[in-house]
Amino acid sequence: MTLEQLIVGAGQNPDPSVARLSGVVREAVRRADELGAADAALRHASAWTRPFVFLAHLDGSIARATWDIYRPAVPTTAEGLVYAAVGVLAALCLYHLGIRMPLERRFRRTSLGN
Repeated sequence: MTLEQLIVGAGQNPDPSVARLSGVVREAVRRADELGAADAALRHASAWTRPFVFLAHLDGSIARATWDIYRPAVPTTAEGLVYAAVGVLAALCLYHLGIRMPLERRFRRTSLGN
């Protein structure tokens, strides 16, 4: 039995619960086709047109649900800020102690030797 035969057969069933299944399956197929078309359009869009294709196929319910669970990759908490500050300070110390100071000493010795 094909999917279309299942939909038609369920719709003709005298049991109202099974008859409603026809509409549910038909809507699921329509939704899957719609999402598949949006996916194909995004995959074949160029880098310049992708934002416009995305907006053309934007699904409000999916966008709202995604926004509700979205968490940024960079922590935006006080703890994240402290870790970022410590990381920046550590990187600056490594740069000054490991690169800048040795190079300055070497250039000073070179210029004093001339």
